[in-house]
Amino acid sequence: MEGYKRFLSFLAFSTVFGFAAVLFVLVWVLLWREGLGWDGGAPEFNWHPVLAVSGFIFIQGIAIIVYRLPWTWRCSKRLMKCIHAGLNTVAFILMSISLVAVFDFHNAKNIPNMYSLHSWIGLAAVILYSLQLFIGFLVYLLPFSPAFLRSALLPVHTYSGILIFGTVIAAALMGITEKLIFSLFPFSKPGKSAFGFATGEPLTKRTSGCATAKTNPQEQQKHFLFDRGKKQLVKAIKHRKCFMNDQEL
Repeated sequence: MEGYKRFLSFLAFSTVFGFAAVLFVLVWVLLWREGLGWDGGAPEFNWHPVLAVSGFIFIQGIAIIVYRLPWTWRCSKRLMKCIHAGLNTVAFILMSISLVAVFDFHNAKNIPNMYSLHSWIGLAAVILYSLQLFIGFLVYLLPFSPAFLRSALLPVHTYSGILIFGTVIAAALMGITEKLIFSLFPFSKPGKSAFGFATGEPLTKRTSGCATAKTNPQEQQKHFLFDRGKKQLVKAIKHRKCFMNDQEL
C-alpha cells in the first residue's frame, strides 16, 4: 500500500508539472513572443514550442505511463495498445506540425536551418521517435508478429522510449535557452528572461515524474500480483465447477 501511495504521488506530480509546462509556454509566447499565427513571421514560429511541448512532452508523457494508471488495469491488452499507439501518433503529428512551422519561418526570413545543437538533437529525437512508433506498430499491433519477438523487444521498447523522452526534454531546454539568448541580446528584459527559464523547471519535473512512474518496481510487482491473482481465481472457479459436476454424478 505504501508503494502504491508513492506511485500515485509521482503520478500526480508528473501530471501537474505537465500541465504547467504547456501553460508556461503558452503564457511565454502570448505575452512576450507576439502570439500565434501562420504568416511566416514570429507568430508562426511560436507554434514550434507550443506544439512541441504539448505533443512531445505532455502527450508523450501520458503515453509512457498509460499502462501504469490504476484505472486501466482492467482494460484489455488490445485496448491499451491502441490507446498507447494513438497517444504517440497524436504526439508525432503535433511535433511534425511544429517542425513545419519552424522550417517555414526560417525559409521566409532567410535563416539557415539546422545551425545549432538544439536543432540536431531535436531532429535526432524526432527520427528515433518515428522509428520507435513504426517498430512498435509492426511488432505489437499487427497480429502476425510472433510472441517471442514481442517479449524480446519489450525491454528495449520500454527503455528506448524513456531515453527518447529524456532527449526531447534536453532539446527543449536547449531551445528555450537559445531563443532567450537571441531575443534578449542586449540583455534588457529580465522579466521575460526569468519566465523563460522558469518554463524549463516543469519540463525537468515532468521527466522525473514520468520516468519514476514508468519504472516503479512496486507497480510492476503489483501488475504481476494482480495478473497472478486473476489466474488463480479463474483456476479456483473452474476447480469448483468440476467438483460440483462430480458431486452431481
